[in-house]
Amino acid sequence: MQKEANIYVLMADGSRGMKIIEITDPLNPVLVGNYTTTTALGVCSMVLREKIYALIADGSAGLKIIEVTNPYSPVLMGSIDTDGFARKVITK
Repeated sequence: MQKEANIYVLMADGSRGMKIIEITDPLNPVLVGNYTTTTALGVCSMVLREKIYALIADGSAGLKIIEVTNPYSPVLMGSIDTDGFARKVITK
C-alpha cells in the first residue's frame, strides 16, 4: 500500500510572517515551517517545474516568492517592491 502525501496549509500571519501547517490529520494540525515577513497579509501557492512556491503579499515590502517544496525549510527566491501596499495575491 502506498503512503498518502502530507497536506499543508500556508497561512498569512501579519507581522509574524507566513506559517506552514501540516493538516494531514485535521484533528492534530502541526506547525512545521515559518517565514518571517514585514506584514504577511495574503498568501497563495503555485507549482512550477516540480517546485512549490508561496507568493506572499507583504504590505509595504511588496511581493515575496518563497520556495516551500521542503515545508520545514522555506527559502526566499525573489521579491519585488510594489508601488502601493500589497494586500493579497491571486494566481490564474
